[in-house]
Amino acid sequence: MIEIVEDNKDGRGRFEEIVEKYKPIKKDLCEEFYKDLFEIRQPQFYKKFDRAKYYQFITGLKLKKEDEKFWIYYPWLNSIYLVPNENIYLEVITARNRPLVNWLDQQKFYNFNLGVVGLSVGQSAALTIVRSGGCKNIKIADFDIIGPSNLNRIHFGLPQVGQSKSKVLAQRLLEINPFANVSVFDKGLNQDNLQDFFQKDFKLDAVIDACDYFPTKIMIREFARKMKIPVLMATDVGDGSLLDIERYDLDDQIEVFGGRLKNIKPDDSFMQKALKIISPDQIPVSLIEVLSEVGKSTPTHPQLATSVYFSGVMMSYAVRRIATNQAISDKRHNIQLEEFLDPRHQDKKFISYKKAKVAELKALLGMEKE
Repeated sequence: MIEIVEDNKDGRGRFEEIVEKYKPIKKDLCEEFYKDLFEIRQPQFYKKFDRAKYYQFITGLKLKKEDEKFWIYYPWLNSIYLVPNENIYLEVITARNRPLVNWLDQQKFYNFNLGVVGLSVGQSAALTIVRSGGCKNIKIADFDIIGPSNLNRIHFGLPQVGQSKSKVLAQRLLEINPFANVSVFDKGLNQDNLQDFFQKDFKLDAVIDACDYFPTKIMIREFARKMKIPVLMATDVGDGSLLDIERYDLDDQIEVFGGRLKNIKPDDSFMQKALKIISPDQIPVSLIEVLSEVGKSTPTHPQLATSVYFSGVMMSYAVRRIATNQAISDKRHNIQLEEFLDPRHQDKKFISYKKAKVAELKALLGMEKE
């Protein structure tokens, strides 16, 4: 999707060919990177730029042969940028992560191979992870295109309407990290390409399930169990997010969806399956109140940017902890903004009202005993 050309005699011919053929906008960004690198490696000069010390620093870089440069050509932008090598690029863009994320953990995160299925919540997770300096190798899968109604919650805009979600996301990821290896499955995930998704070119270390199709969710977990890798799922619910982590890497005998699959009946609709997997106890009352309007005054369940973005944040943090071998709780985590910020949630009458609405939804789903 992009072309990387070395800035040396071997790459010069190809660089000139691109410039002559496409007449792209050209920008040399190396000095911007080197100035940041100067302050990163010599923090005593942060916001106190010393030109003499800077040129001494640059000379030292060349002596160490760390001055390889690359032209990055973005066809969809018709722009070509000169940047330093991958190691310097990563060091600079992740500098503000440290010391909260030390350099060793940053490298583990960077070299952690990730798959993402479903690109509403999934695109938020992928963008947050790659922008955080994680997962150089990433596979993304979604058959859908960007519709106007998607613009309320995804990191794309009007110019991308009508385009493939997975292809546009791949472009955004490569704009953040041109050295990333992004594999696109723009037909979605199915039995024919499932093994390629998990194993071709690079084997996944974890997979994010953010898709809407229930058989695909089961298929992902069955293969993840076989490969002994974790599955992460963040569900956008109201103004919050519900995070599930299934650690098949630690225990390949755990039940899918935490055992909630037993609640599902063969003739359940997708909405019924989703509500049973989420569990009415985890659904905010504001969402329960409007579910009866789905298919009447509204075509489908509501989805908000606050929830989608927050889900991406939660999954990015969880993936980083797994990648760096840090302990992480695998119990369900449900964080609802309204419970923190809406004062009604401290009122006894409202708490009783919420319990009644949850009981009502359970009865509707035939889950009274749950």
